Amino acid sequence: MKLCILRRMATGALTLTLGGVAVSAAGCASEPMPPRVEGRLASGGGYLGDWDLYPNRCTKTGDSIVLDRTDDARRKVRLFDRSAGTSNRLSKVELRMDDQTPSGPVEIVLEDATCMTGTFAAQGKERVGELKVDCTTGEGGHVVGNLAFFNCP
Repeated sequence: MKLCILRRMATGALTLTLGGVAVSAAGCASEPMPPRVEGRLASGGGYLGDWDLYPNRCTKTGDSIVLDRTDDARRKVRLFDRSAGTSNRLSKVELRMDDQTPSGPVEIVLEDATCMTGTFAAQGKERVGELKVDCTTGEGGHVVGNLAFFNCP
């Protein structure tokens, strides 16, 4: 029986230790890391109203990642990778927020590089990324937050 101990280093790399000696992880099969979402997105005023979203679920859907809560799927955030774009005015990640309001569904799209930054990357079949937002949304609205997602299938 082969004993494999995998450790995630601060750099994100995996290190394997066998009998106290660090070796490549190529010889061991490891369980996939579970999907994880960290952070908060908050809306104040404007079209979206006042709310806080602490997503705890991420799902890859077509060319986007959907972040939402398992106990409240009516409010969600969709992230699109725009890193292949050539514009310096647009962020590398596009953020779309969906909400159900008393007057019907609302979608806000944020892509301005002056108010948000982010990364979006593939790791095998999974996606990882981060997003920092501090944007106005119209009618006096404001969206702020920091989100990170890992191992989204």
